Amino acid sequence: MKDFIKNNYHYICIAAIMIISFCFYSYLRYPLLNSDDAWCVLMAQTFHLPDDLFAWNQSRGGNIVAMIAQIFMWCGFRTITAVSIAEYLLLLVGVLCFGTLFKRKSNKIFVAIIFFLPFQRFIDITRFFIGWEYSVLAVSVMFINKVWDMDKNTLKAKVFMCLAMLFMVIAIWVLYNAIFSIIFLIVVLLFYNGKKLPHKNVCLFSVIGGIVALALIKFIYSFNAAECAECNKISGIKDILKALLILYYDYRAILVFHTKEYIVSIHTYLCLIFLITLTYFIIKKKWYKVLLKDKWITFFFLDFCAFYGIYLLSLWVMKNGMGRWYYVSCYISLSMCVLLIFDRLYDEKLMRYLRKFLYVVLFVGAISPVYTMLESKPKNLKPMERYANELEPLGKCGIIGDWWHSYICSVAHPDKVLSTPHQDDWAYTRNPQRATQVAAMDTIYIVKDGWLDDFPDTMQQFGYKFRRHGNGFHLGNWDLCQYINEGKVE
Repeated sequence: MKDFIKNNYHYICIAAIMIISFCFYSYLRYPLLNSDDAWCVLMAQTFHLPDDLFAWNQSRGGNIVAMIAQIFMWCGFRTITAVSIAEYLLLLVGVLCFGTLFKRKSNKIFVAIIFFLPFQRFIDITRFFIGWEYSVLAVSVMFINKVWDMDKNTLKAKVFMCLAMLFMVIAIWVLYNAIFSIIFLIVVLLFYNGKKLPHKNVCLFSVIGGIVALALIKFIYSFNAAECAECNKISGIKDILKALLILYYDYRAILVFHTKEYIVSIHTYLCLIFLITLTYFIIKKKWYKVLLKDKWITFFFLDFCAFYGIYLLSLWVMKNGMGRWYYVSCYISLSMCVLLIFDRLYDEKLMRYLRKFLYVVLFVGAISPVYTMLESKPKNLKPMERYANELEPLGKCGIIGDWWHSYICSVAHPDKVLSTPHQDDWAYTRNPQRATQVAAMDTIYIVKDGWLDDFPDTMQQFGYKFRRHGNGFHLGNWDLCQYINEGKVE
């Protein structure tokens, strides 16, 4: 038993870290769950192929979690529970596959901390497409790493090459940003292959696999009729300056403690000191001569730099306020790069002291999301799902509100409580059919939070007229009022 624990203690630690994370940040338990998250739960509830291969009316975002969740829904789990389990299993796959790049078991545990107990500003890794994309890409990375020194003529090597390309296609389906990472990966692999040509089987499988992959991607995206004209536009000089200004004010607010999130600010300073110190010794001790020989360190560093630049140049990202959720990709890549450096320089005496510094950085980062929730917003740890569950006594009904107070109302009982953003909120266009379905119901409830100052006697939504029935009341986390459907507006 002792030998078993000694050989597998890292798996036990990873499992414990995942369970702790699930209890705080899963769809089922997260106190700050919002309509962006609820969206995934609702898609899982009505999931149907091939119509729901992508997120509702979106030009990107493969529904991999909603698809996996179907397995657990068939087993009798509630939709939100099934989605939570599916997503955490996907993240676990990413952790375990990236973990194969490390020699030291302790560093495999750190990968789990990066994914499951992240720094507060990157908590979206536990519920956002970028975390899912990198988890799938990690499978390709694992197979490529295994086949690198393998005899390419063996059946095993050929199977691994096929699987590596298959998971690249899946990663692009989940989020087309993966295309950039895959291009960087191919370039790095070609560079580290040296002057010699790749093995003939690698060339053969790459050419055939590339053609098949392109055909698969074209086929998958043929089911995506949505368009986003601004999603792929590059910013002009003025917009780039705006983006830099947004980043500057965000960084400054944290560094001067204006956000009042003291653990977040402390962790940011620790990271800066840690990275500067690590860079200093890499240069002073000339460790870069060793590190530059490692293809995976090079890949993750380039991936980090490239995406930081891509987001800086993206007009869409700028218009979304340089949202921190985009930078989850930079967080993953830079973290992997740093952990690989520690793994490769494990025997260096100085690294023992830097490892202790790393422990502190990871620990402070891990507690930062909980601290922020307790001290800033929402100042408690009550799961949002429990608030939504309090709407169950309303029975089968429709709910109309603004974006942030609509879909979230349905997460606990998506089969009974149907919700949609109101007609003046562009977000309803994500699923216009759902909006029409809600508006056609006999009884609906209006959520005034973030939308109305008071409840009007009558109102029109999506071509239907509604009359107020009774007074407003507070239920769950929302101010609501019942309305009766008086039919279509002539």
